[in-house]
Amino acid sequence: MAASVAATGAVAVGLAYTEGAFVDNEDDSAAAIVTPSSSTDGVYMGTAEYTEWGDVQVEVAMSGGEIVDVVAVQIPAGRKSSSINDRAEPMLEAQAIEIQAADLDIVSGATYTSITYADSLQAALDQAALAESRSIGGATS
Repeated sequence: MAASVAATGAVAVGLAYTEGAFVDNEDDSAAAIVTPSSSTDGVYMGTAEYTEWGDVQVEVAMSGGEIVDVVAVQIPAGRKSSSINDRAEPMLEAQAIEIQAADLDIVSGATYTSITYADSLQAALDQAALAESRSIGGATS
């Protein structure tokens, strides 16, 4: 059991989501491209990331191995936070869908939201990569 957990962890760490594909960057040789498949289809919840004004958490919808939607399930609201995040959240969502990654540009005036949104998005994409690696390896849960 411990060996399978260790092996699964190694696979998950070795995969990175890059430009619509999963890249095996565990070794220094030529990176193996793992083509996304329908096994990544679904909705993946990112982690709740702390900011002083409230947590930021996103969920990402994947179809055909691509990001098709990102929804902020938690985002700070309040006097100033609402006006900042009402402007920033659609921009961050559009970026994520356009670049198909969590390497988002920071929205001016919404630095903490941008950083934590990207962190939560990366956690969701990591879950999708883990689902993909499990399907490639034939493991089932």
